[in-house]
Amino acid sequence: WILTIIVGVVLYYAAPDTLHGDTFISITEIWPNVPRIPSIPATSSQQSEFVSEPYHDPKPFCEIPIDHARDNPNIVYTNQFPSDLSVEEIIRKREQPISSIPMCPNADVENYAQHQALLERLPTNLIAYSNRCQINSIGRGSRQFGGLLSGDPLFNRLSTQIGFLHVYKAGGTSVRDTMNNILPGLGRTIWQAYKGHLREFMSHLFMFSFVRDPISRATSSFFELHRRNETDVSRNDMIGLDSFRFMLTMMQNRMDCAMANRGMDFKMHEETIGDIYFNMHIMPQMYFLTEHGNPWRWWPVNFVGNMTQLTNITKEILWEFYWNTTDYLEALGAKNTMSYAEAMREFDARYHHGRDRHNSVYLNGGERAGKVVGDDAMRYSVTPDMLSDEDVRTVCDLYWMDYICLPFPVPAACNLTDLILRHYGQDVVYKECWDYSTQEWDTEWKHMYLNGTVKKGRKNQFAFGGNAMRKQGHKQKRFKNRMRSPRNRHW
Repeated sequence: WILTIIVGVVLYYAAPDTLHGDTFISITEIWPNVPRIPSIPATSSQQSEFVSEPYHDPKPFCEIPIDHARDNPNIVYTNQFPSDLSVEEIIRKREQPISSIPMCPNADVENYAQHQALLERLPTNLIAYSNRCQINSIGRGSRQFGGLLSGDPLFNRLSTQIGFLHVYKAGGTSVRDTMNNILPGLGRTIWQAYKGHLREFMSHLFMFSFVRDPISRATSSFFELHRRNETDVSRNDMIGLDSFRFMLTMMQNRMDCAMANRGMDFKMHEETIGDIYFNMHIMPQMYFLTEHGNPWRWWPVNFVGNMTQLTNITKEILWEFYWNTTDYLEALGAKNTMSYAEAMREFDARYHHGRDRHNSVYLNGGERAGKVVGDDAMRYSVTPDMLSDEDVRTVCDLYWMDYICLPFPVPAACNLTDLILRHYGQDVVYKECWDYSTQEWDTEWKHMYLNGTVKKGRKNQFAFGGNAMRKQGHKQKRFKNRMRSPRNRHW
C-alpha cells in the first residue's frame, strides 16, 4: 500500500495537465490567461511553495464537468419561468420603490408600528425587499442562523430589548462587539433557551440586521476562511486570485451538481445548500434572514440596513434602547440620561472595528484566534478591483438569490436577465406584499420559563455558560461529528 501511495503522488505531480476527467480539469484549461504563479506576490520567504495546480474538488459530489463558459447544452437549470410574465416586468419589480410595496394583510402591523418613530429616523429599510422574496427550491436542513446577540424578552430588567441577527461578513462583528461593550444584559446564546419558540422570542424584541454588496462580501469571506484555515479546499497550494478563482470554480461546479438537470425533490434535499456553500461565512445573505422550510420563511425582523451605513444606524438604535431610557440610569446609577451628543461620543470611544484585514490585532490572530496570521494571511487578500469580469460574473451566478431578492447594484459584467431566467419562477418569486409574521407566547411554556422549570439544566447548558455547558457542548459536538454524513462534515 505504501508503493501505491508513492506511485499515485508521483503521477499526480508529474503530469498535472493530463487529468481531464469530469472532476479533474487543468487550471490552464479553465483560465488560459492566468499565469501558473501566484497572482499576488507573497511577502513571506515561503512564497515559492505557493503555486497553481490542476482544479479538483476535494469532496466531489457528482460527475458534471466544469462549465466555466456556461455554454454546455447538457447542463440546464430546470427553472420554469412564468409564461404570463416578461423578464422586463420582473426587473421592474426588482427595482420597485419601497413605498409601493405594501405590507401583507395578515402581517402584525401593530407590533411593527410600535417602533415607527425609530424606523423613520433610520436610512433605507430593505426589509420590504427581503420579506417579499419567496425562495422555494434549495434545501437547507434545520440549522437556524449564524448568530443572534440579544437581550431576554421575558427577563427584561437590565436586559436591552433588541436582537441583532448576524449576517456573516456584513459588519456583524463590529455591531456585536460594540453592543457588548455598551449594553447591559445581552448574550449570544440567550436564544438557545428559546428553541422551539424562536418566532415568539424575536416577536418581542426589536430585531435588526445588515447586508452587504455581494462582490465585496465574497472577497472578504474568502480572506476570513483562509485566516481561520477553513477553506475546504485541501491540497490547494495557491494564493491570492488563483486561490480565489479556485474556490469560485469549485462552488460553481457544486451548484451545477446540486441544481442543474434536477427536479424539485433533489434540489430540496436538506444538504443542498451546504454542498454548494461549504462554510457559514460564504452562505447567501438571504439564508440568514430566513428560516428553513419549503418555502423559506421570513423572520420577523424590523430593520435590514446596508452595511455602508452601519455605524450611524447602530448609534441610533443604541440611543433609542439604552442611552435615552431608564435602563441607562439604573445600570450606571446615573441621575440623568446622557445628551445625544454625549452618547455619540461614548459610542465612538467604544466602537469595535471588527474584522478589518488592515487592523494589526485582527491580522495577527488576536481577534477570534486566527490560524493563519500576518504576512501569511495577507497572501489571501483579494479586493473587488482585482477581479476580472469573469470573476464578477461567477460571484453573481453563485449569489443569485441575493441579487434577485435585494436591490444591490448589478455589476456590468453580470447578466441579470440570465439570473432571472435561470431562477425566477420555480426557485424564487416576488410576492405582491412583504411579510411580517409574529407569534404570541405559548402561555404554558412562558409560565414554565419564568418559573425556571423549562427542561431543567437548559439554562446552564445554553444561556449562562459555565463548565457544565462546555463539557456538555464538547460531548454533543463529538457525537454529532460522528453522525454527520461525509459530504456535510464541514458543517
